[in-house]
Formats: sequence, C-alpha cells, structure tokens
Amino acid sequence: MNNAIQSPAVNRLSVDDKLVKWMAIFLTGTVSFQRLSMAAGNIFFAIALLLFLIWLYRGRKERLQTFKALSAKQWMVKGWLVFLATLVPAVILSIHPLLSLKTVLGMWIYRIVPFFIILVAIRKKNYLVNMLIGFLTVQSIDCMVCLYQGFVLHDPRPYGFGSSSLNLPSQMAMTIPALCILAADHRIPRKLQLWARGNLILAFWGFIIIKSRALWLLIAGTTPIYMIRYMWQRKIILLIVVLMFGIAGGIVSTNKYYQHRFDSTTNMTTDRSNADRLLVWESAFHMIEDHPIVGVGPGNFREVYNEGYKEPTVTQDMVHTHNNFIQTFAEAGVIGFAGFCYFLGVLLYENGSALWKDRVYARLRLVTLMGITLFGLIDYTMDASAIVKDFFFLMGCFTVLGQLEEKE
Repeated sequence: MNNAIQSPAVNRLSVDDKLVKWMAIFLTGTVSFQRLSMAAGNIFFAIALLLFLIWLYRGRKERLQTFKALSAKQWMVKGWLVFLATLVPAVILSIHPLLSLKTVLGMWIYRIVPFFIILVAIRKKNYLVNMLIGFLTVQSIDCMVCLYQGFVLHDPRPYGFGSSSLNLPSQMAMTIPALCILAADHRIPRKLQLWARGNLILAFWGFIIIKSRALWLLIAGTTPIYMIRYMWQRKIILLIVVLMFGIAGGIVSTNKYYQHRFDSTTNMTTDRSNADRLLVWESAFHMIEDHPIVGVGPGNFREVYNEGYKEPTVTQDMVHTHNNFIQTFAEAGVIGFAGFCYFLGVLLYENGSALWKDRVYARLRLVTLMGITLFGLIDYTMDASAIVKDFFFLMGCFTVLGQLEEKE
C-alpha cells in the first residue's frame, strides 16, 4: 500500500532525473559543437531549453522559488540585471530601436541561459564533471584539427572548427588557465583532473600552432600569476610550467614565421591588423564624442561607422571595434558603459579574492572571467555567440561545483 502511494513521487523523481540528464547532454552539445555548426548548436540549445522549461513546470511552485533564491544569492546575476537596466535608455533612444532590442535580447539574455539552467537544475557533481570533460574533449579535437591545418594543409593561421581565426583563441584564453588549475589542484575530482592533464597537452600545441599574438601574450602574462600557489607548493609544477614556456619560447625564437608574427605585435604602421584597429578605435572615440550619453544604440555601430566615421585609410571591413569596452561605450553611451563595467567589477570583486584565498572554484571563475575580459581588449568577444555561451557555461559549472564543495 505504501509503495503504491509513493510510486507517483518516485516516478516523478525518475522522470525529473532523466530530464536533467538529457538537459546536461544537450547543453554540453551546444557549447561543444556550435563553432562547428551554429545551426546544430542552436538546435541543441533549443532542446536543452525546452527540457529545462518542462522540468521547471513539473515542480513549478517549488522550483520557481528555488530559481529566485539561487539567483538572488549570485552577485553575477545582480550585476547582470543592473547592466540590463542601463541598456534600456540606449535601446529606447536608438536610431533603430527594434534592432537594438533584438541585439540586447540576443547578446545579453539569450546567451546567459546556460548559466541559469546549470545553476538551478544541474546540481549533481558527476553530471557537471562529465559536462566539463565533454566540452574540453571537443576543444582538444579542435586543437588537433588546427595541427592538421597547420602541418598538413600549411595554413598560416589555423582556426579549427570555426570560420574565424579569433574564435578559438578567445575560447582558449578562458580554458588554458582553467586547465592548468584543473590539472594541478588536488581537490578537483580525479577523473576531471586526469582528463584536464591530457587536454592541456593538446591545448598547449594548439596554443602554439594557431599563432594568436594576443593569446600568446595573455597566457604568458597571466598563467604564472594564477599558478604561483601551485608552483610554490609543488616544485614539479614549477618545472612543468618552465618547461612549457621554454618549448614555446624556443619555437618562436627559432622559426622565422613565428619571429615575424611575434615582432609584428608592436608594428602599428605596416601591420594592417594593428593599424586598422587603431583607426577604428579613433573613429569610435569620435562617435562617442557625438553620442556620449546613450550611444548610437546596441547593434548600430557598423551602419553608423560606415556612413560617417570610417577613416579612408582603413583597409579592412571593420564590422565592430575589436574591443568590448569601446564597442559598449559607442553603442550604449556612458550609461551602458558604466553598467558593463559594474557587471565585470562585481564578478571581479566576487572571485578576485581567490588569488590569495584557497577557493579553487572561485579561482576557476576568476581565470575564466579574466580570459574573456583581457582578450576582449583586442576583439569584440561579446559579439561571438559561441564564446559568450562558453563563458556562461563554464561560470555555471564552476559556480555549482563550488557550492557543492562547500556543502561537503
């Protein structure tokens, strides 16, 4: 009799577990394959979102309260809501309000959904570990594709699955420092730690072969800071870091193409990638001077730039400013720019203490944040749907794993 009474609840639990399991699979598929096929990524994402909504509806009263409670505790959510509020004037006063509204919905609401799905529904450690392993494995395959493109096809700028030579580097700006910590910290689940060590080897060679100057400088400048605690505690880690930097430095210093690529970092005249960036930044500053308060409206930079601000000496079709901060200021004015800085500042405040406090998952969130932020100084990473979803996916996984660790 008791079994008969309990069976509906047991059945519901079983169905909910299956929903969460498939939610995790399709969400991992979203961030893993969207660079290979945006259409496939969007299909996976739509299925994951549908499963989440079904799961939410099945226990709507309790789960909506949980959703609100968990979200209210997250500084990132508070900062994100403030940022959204600062974009409202830019949308209303935009030269194309509907386009600006569509841009904000697509960039700042649609792409953060993976974080909320993970935060509220996917709260099992083994699911989160397998999601990270799946995502990092596909990145390793991406790096192997780059090695094939570079060594076999002799492509001067291998790009892996995607169509842009900047997308994989911007992803690796987040994941290489994270892989170093995952591989070194003893508190990381053993399966994930071993997988990270294998992935780190492929990521290292991918890091070299894709020839991204910004990625080289970012990893060389920040990874030793993130790893100083581990290098101090275990000399073998110090030896490995020195060895990896030695190999990378040896390749760059002995190969003429790599030497030219590295030397061109400071070439602001004949290197058109650098020179055109400086010119588009100058044009963007003129645009900001003319539209200082609310900007030209989200999504309108390209049109306004081509119609009245493009320098005649620019040789490339600059569809954006190649800088998250300048782009936001030009499109959303000082109000939206302040909101954007507040959003990033809140994340930095929440996770920055991990550098001196022993909080491994906060440290992982910090390196993920710094990766997309610093790389965003030379590319408009917030415009890349795949990269932004990757960011919120990683932040969600590391946030929930941190919460689970605290309970243990």
